[in-house]
Amino acid sequence: ILFFHLLLSSSSSVMKFGEELFNRAVPEWREKYIDYKRLKKLIRRIRDAFPPPPKDAEHDSFLRHLTTAHFEEQNVILSKTNTSKPTPTPATATTPNGSPKSKLKGVVGENRKVETGSDLAIDPSDEINVLISKHNKEKKERANEIQLSEEEQDFIDALDAELVKIDTFYLTNKAELDETRERLDEQVLLLWKAEKSQREQKPPREIEAEDGADGQLLSEMNSTRWSCSPKAFRSARQLSNQKKRLKTAFLEYYRALDLLNSYQTLNDTAVYKITKKHDKYTGLTISKDYSAKMMELEFTSKGVAKEMKRVEKLFTDLFYDGNRGRAMHKLRVPDIATSIHIDHLMFQIGALAMVFILTVAVALLLGFSSHSLSDYPNHITLAILMRPIVYPLLMFALLGINSLVWRIFHVNYIFIFSLNHRQIFDWRKMVVCSGYFLAACSTIILLYFFHDSLDINPTLYVANVPFYVLCAFASFLLLPHPIMRKQRKWFLGVVYRILRAPFVDVMFEDFWLADQFNSMVIVLLDIHFSICYFSVGQFQAEEEDGVSMCLSSSTIIRPILACLPAWWRFAQCIRRFVQTRNTHHLANAGKYASSFFVVITSTLLAVHRENNDGNFRSTKGWVLFGLWVFALVVNTCATMYWDFVNDWGLIERNTKSGKLQFRQTRFYPFWLYVFAIFNNFVLRLTWSLSISVGFFGFFIKEGLVTILTVCEMWRRFVWNFFRLENEHLNNAGEFRAVKKIPMPFERLMTEANAPHDNDDEDVADEDED
Repeated sequence: ILFFHLLLSSSSSVMKFGEELFNRAVPEWREKYIDYKRLKKLIRRIRDAFPPPPKDAEHDSFLRHLTTAHFEEQNVILSKTNTSKPTPTPATATTPNGSPKSKLKGVVGENRKVETGSDLAIDPSDEINVLISKHNKEKKERANEIQLSEEEQDFIDALDAELVKIDTFYLTNKAELDETRERLDEQVLLLWKAEKSQREQKPPREIEAEDGADGQLLSEMNSTRWSCSPKAFRSARQLSNQKKRLKTAFLEYYRALDLLNSYQTLNDTAVYKITKKHDKYTGLTISKDYSAKMMELEFTSKGVAKEMKRVEKLFTDLFYDGNRGRAMHKLRVPDIATSIHIDHLMFQIGALAMVFILTVAVALLLGFSSHSLSDYPNHITLAILMRPIVYPLLMFALLGINSLVWRIFHVNYIFIFSLNHRQIFDWRKMVVCSGYFLAACSTIILLYFFHDSLDINPTLYVANVPFYVLCAFASFLLLPHPIMRKQRKWFLGVVYRILRAPFVDVMFEDFWLADQFNSMVIVLLDIHFSICYFSVGQFQAEEEDGVSMCLSSSTIIRPILACLPAWWRFAQCIRRFVQTRNTHHLANAGKYASSFFVVITSTLLAVHRENNDGNFRSTKGWVLFGLWVFALVVNTCATMYWDFVNDWGLIERNTKSGKLQFRQTRFYPFWLYVFAIFNNFVLRLTWSLSISVGFFGFFIKEGLVTILTVCEMWRRFVWNFFRLENEHLNNAGEFRAVKKIPMPFERLMTEANAPHDNDDEDVADEDED
């Protein structure tokens, strides 16, 4: 239903300016744009208070009759004139009194009275002029009333306040960019100094400038008094890495300029359109006054556009040897489309979804309709071996749908995940790539249920086919090939940082992906089972013994793997607490620590049950069972509270009354929040059960584990919508739309400017050069 609604809502090709302003605005700056919607409401308020004169049907009919009679009279005269004898040309024709006029004007002058069906003679042109004059007088009187009205003054005050808001925000960002420009110029100088110290080369020809700012930069580059120690650059490789980082800094700086330039253009256009709309409805002419007034404001200046051209030239010369085409391809940020286009990728998504759903439905139907599961002796093993492939692919496809909805509702997930705005992830390719693997896996599972008809040995089929599929999936994920290269590189980079927690800094994408892993505990356990089965289990005398060995709760590795995702998040929280000293992160760490107790108590209870021949009804058993239930309840309550209050931020305090209330700023429909709260409340318990590895095979069977994991993936899919929305609102509250621009040589500049014993000798050598 959601996809159908989005498809219909995006099919319209006509977009009003208010919608265009909302779609093209920088999401984090939206509050600082002109409030176009509010100004339109004020104009409607003026129109309601001073409605235009109603149209009189009789008056309009009479006016049309007079105009028609006038033109019919002219046509009759023209026809008579064309059939008469030749007369002098219009230039020499004269009227009866001898005045030189054109033929048509003379004839019309002699025949100004027209019969209208009565004895009354009417002059149509004079009557029309009288009516127009009366209409203009009424418009002028209405405009004078509007100009003195309270509604008009409210509109003027609101528009003036919006202009002040726009100009103030522009000046604030412009000042920050001016500071960044100075720092980047210093970086360029230091880069040239470092290159000269290593290769003794002159300033590159390409950065020679013709005008003031770049001329000053060039003169400073030629100066030998820039305090930089060549010893700060120890190798050409280090210098190359620093130059790449400087290139990234230029890319971010240019994007910041582009955002501010877009901010100028949209607001300038909005002011022009709203004043024109005001003049149309009121009859006043404030658009000219405001056009002159805006010329005095800073946000209409061309400084940002000029700076963008300067950066384009400097970037082209520094990093692409004057090749402007390549440089601009790297600099420019493409627009993000929010509409859904029907193309071959959409067709593939539909076809693959149909194949996956149908094959899974048929496989489930065959499995449940079988009179005896002995017909499929290896079905549990096949399910466990295929889950570590199917579940990540299904999660990846759901993430593609997440990104589509984020894009439509203007949640800036590209900035939140520190992705490259110039290399946008295509959600369709993500879903299609997952769809092909999922269709292949579901087909493999379906073929197993027809092993009798196809004359396939089920034991060999289960022992070989999943192994090859698992190897193919691992190769696709790890090997350097062009398919989904950027997505896989980003994913593996984040995974590498997660594995090193708590020894590296934590970014949003790190703990977000670690949260996704917390929903995929079963995948880690199934990977352990696959390794065990393919290396040892399948070679046991009886296969069931090998499967039981790999699933045994006494294996210490399975509880450790179940705790691993929670440990990653626990370590990240400790790292953030050490950096920020914010106790909020300690409370979050305690939430993840409660997961350890769920795993530990369930494992101890399972070991106790195995040591007592499957019976835990003893004092120790009941105590362990009570501890497990207590840990389960505490973990479920803590995670649900944290989801609603912190991760989703649905509860906020009213600034006036100080009372708690539901968050007022929302991107999605309200019913979706109600559904998400109920969905999260019900399915949170399933996650706690899914990490209770000690009960697998006891009262939590493998079929139930499969269902619980699918439910948890669905819960995480819904959770992602609101987690990213809350993070976006936090960024918008601080107007963060650009990442902190890295200055790669700042540390080296500090080292270079620090006192050195031989600084004087270096400067002396440079002076001699």
